[in-house]
Amino acid sequence: MIFLSCHFTAHRENKQDRLNDYIDIIDHQSFRDEDVNVIIDHDYVFWMGDLNFRIDHLKKSEVELMVKQKRFNELLQHDQLLNMKNEKLLFHDFNEGTISFPPTFKFDKGTDTYDSSKKQRVPAWTDRILYMVHRDFALDHHLNLPESDRQRPASPSRRLPVRGSPSEVEEKFPANKSIKGRQHPEAVLLKYTSLNEYKTSDHRPVIAVFKLSVPPRWFSLPVKFIEPDGKAYSFNANLEISYQVLDPPGLLRLSETNSLLSSKQYVPVSDFAKLLLLNTLGHSSKSGKSESTNDDDLGPLAPPTLQTTSFDWIALYPAEFADLEKDYITYVYASSNVSQAKHRKNSVSSALLQPSNTAKFQELYKARIESSRLKDLPGQSFCLVYMSRNKHCPQGYSLPFKLQN
Repeated sequence: MIFLSCHFTAHRENKQDRLNDYIDIIDHQSFRDEDVNVIIDHDYVFWMGDLNFRIDHLKKSEVELMVKQKRFNELLQHDQLLNMKNEKLLFHDFNEGTISFPPTFKFDKGTDTYDSSKKQRVPAWTDRILYMVHRDFALDHHLNLPESDRQRPASPSRRLPVRGSPSEVEEKFPANKSIKGRQHPEAVLLKYTSLNEYKTSDHRPVIAVFKLSVPPRWFSLPVKFIEPDGKAYSFNANLEISYQVLDPPGLLRLSETNSLLSSKQYVPVSDFAKLLLLNTLGHSSKSGKSESTNDDDLGPLAPPTLQTTSFDWIALYPAEFADLEKDYITYVYASSNVSQAKHRKNSVSSALLQPSNTAKFQELYKARIESSRLKDLPGQSFCLVYMSRNKHCPQGYSLPFKLQN
């Protein structure tokens, strides 16, 4: 899921520049995540902002009269964005709600009067919210790839789609072709309107309210901490850390996480708690497959193996931290690859973590936080977070543990 907030080039005559703005963003915005190279690879795309598209061919007085008479449909026939979209110049595969509110630009600040300055700008719907929805979740999409494509080699360019737009997916996998999986992305637009009570700007804010479907199953985070495992540790001793990079990680079902959440008497309010629950549940499902015998054919292709680097790190946080950037207490760098880890690794069966008929042996990586960094922390609860430099986000959480005498 991705949200874009953009400000395109201003002025009515510059619609070609606005088109170029759109093309530049689509062509040049890329990501470090191996699963999503570009914007259109995401299951859901929400694109909003002052897109600055104007009303063509009409004078200000004509537009104001049509607005007063609420002839919005007639006025929208001159809307640059809609006309360029109909010509398939931009926002192909995107949707927009019905516009049943007055143009949101340009007002005299603090009033309901459209621009009374010498420029006499023509009112327009400059502020928009568009959205794009794939017809299958990325997990299901990769399951339907031919076997030869499932290896998913590194893209020759970070700007080439891994998946492509919905229409491109449709060409390869027509809707009448069987798709494994019973639940698919869906965005139900509940509200699309402007907030006319806010008058401090020359724009009126626009809001959209959606109801979304989420996948009934997904993979846990790939880094599984073996130690610390939730018990108490001495703050006078080095904190020995061991972890695995699971390939593939465990597959979780919504029912599993729901039952765990409902059974917990207390869950930390911080956002990481949900990810922590996902990660700790990773051992409860077979790798790449659902536990349900009825749904064995629904197990998606596992995500690409996590590419560790010498700049990945393991950070120590308070158990109820709220900010990944600011709340860490200390950190150590992780091993960058297997060869560097050979001097400090053991082998441990992945069956300890993921029940499987064919248990694999995976590398057990080790790290250490020196006791000198822990001496001022007795009696407190903490957790470890594995941060990936490539993905720029957490890839594993330890269970909460205490430091004590």
